[in-house]
Formats: sequence, C-alpha cells, structure tokens
Amino acid sequence: MTLRKTRIFCLTGLMVSFGLLQACQVGQPVGNGIATPTPSPIVVPSGEPLPTAAPTVTPSEAPTPAPTMMPSPSPTATASVPPTSPTPAPPTMNLVQTLSAQPEFSTLAAQLNRPEFKSVVDTLNSTTTRFTIFAPNNDAFNKISEADRNALLNDTERLRRALLYHVVSGDLPAAEVVKIQRTETLLNDNAIFISTDAQGRVKVNDATITGTVDLVTTNGYVHGIDTVLMPGTFTAPSPSPSPSTSPSP
Repeated sequence: MTLRKTRIFCLTGLMVSFGLLQACQVGQPVGNGIATPTPSPIVVPSGEPLPTAAPTVTPSEAPTPAPTMMPSPSPTATASVPPTSPTPAPPTMNLVQTLSAQPEFSTLAAQLNRPEFKSVVDTLNSTTTRFTIFAPNNDAFNKISEADRNALLNDTERLRRALLYHVVSGDLPAAEVVKIQRTETLLNDNAIFISTDAQGRVKVNDATITGTVDLVTTNGYVHGIDTVLMPGTFTAPSPSPSPSTSPSP
C-alpha cells in the first residue's frame, strides 16, 4: 500500500514537472511568473490556398485641377461717335455783298449795283427785315438771246420790276421752300409758284433751283436758279380739283 502511494506520488510529480516544462517552451513568463499562451496559428485544411489579405488600396491622389484660365477682360467698347462738323462761322456780309462776292452771280450783282437801282439795294441792305433771293446765275442771263438781254438791261423800269420779282420777304431755307406752293414777292401783286417736277427738281415758276443753295447772309438766304424770272410771263398752274364725294344713296 505504501509502495503504491509512493509510485502515485512520483508519477504525479513527473506530470507536474512535464507540464511546467511545456509551459516554459510555449509561453513567455509575465511579471507574475504565469506564462501567457501564444495564439494558435490558423489551421487551413490541406489543399486549400491560404487566404491572402486584401490589398491595401492606397487612394490615388486626386489630379491637381488645371488652373482656371480667366479670360482677359476685353477692352471696354467705346461708342462710335461720329465726328462733329465744325460750327460754321456766322455770316459777315449782307445779301448784296454776298451776291457781289460770288462769281456765278456777277451779272446780277452788276445790275443791282447800278446807281439807278439804289432804292432796291437799300431795301435789300435792311438790318431789320430779312429776305430770300432766288438769284439767276450768269447762265440764266446767257440763255436770253442777246437782243432780248440788251433790251431788258437797257429798260430801267422793266429791269427794276424783274429784280424785285426775285425777292420774297422772310427766311426761306431750302427745307422750307419745298413746303410752299405760292409766295408773294417784293413786286406787289406778283407771286411766284413753287413745284417739284417728275425728276424731283424744285422749280420756281419755270426756273430750276440749282448750284448754290442755302447761301446764308446776315439778313437772309440766297438760292441759285437757272432762268431769269419775268413778271407776267408765267401761267400759274391750276389747283388740282378736290376729289368729289357723292352722297351715299
């Protein structure tokens, strides 16, 4: 009995010693002398590949955005301003002086400056009254036959009446001339008639306004015409009849 107990005791001691030896091989002692077990490796059944860790995906760097190209500001558009015409200088000569200074009216100016027509010139030189002259140019006088022209120039009263027949009271620039049909002249009871022909030419009786137009003077306007106006020789056009309206039945 004693021998059996001794064997059991020895066997128990051996087992304890063997357990302590294994603990020393598979674990590391910790501060309190107790071995910490090492985690067991993962056992994969034979024939199957070992699982591989999923590759770590390193996020690629976002591409650096291209610098935004701001359009360079276009130059500020400047409104196109048409060049301003210089303001014409105010006239310094009156009607008779202006006609005398224009070569195309030399024949007319020569008649006005004759001593016998001083009263006509005095009227045209007025500083308180304004006039418009429809002035026949040199070609207008040359259109008259030499005999008829000499007869006119040598007949003082007839020529005086003719000169007055070319003058109307007031300012009549070209833009206003076309708006009227009839206007009185300085020759009493003798009017002139304004019209426009099929070619769009402005007519004064049977003369055409041509050449110099809107010549401004200190006391009026001058418009050139191509025919000498003679009082009593032009037949005034008959006014167009108004369309008749018949009463509704």
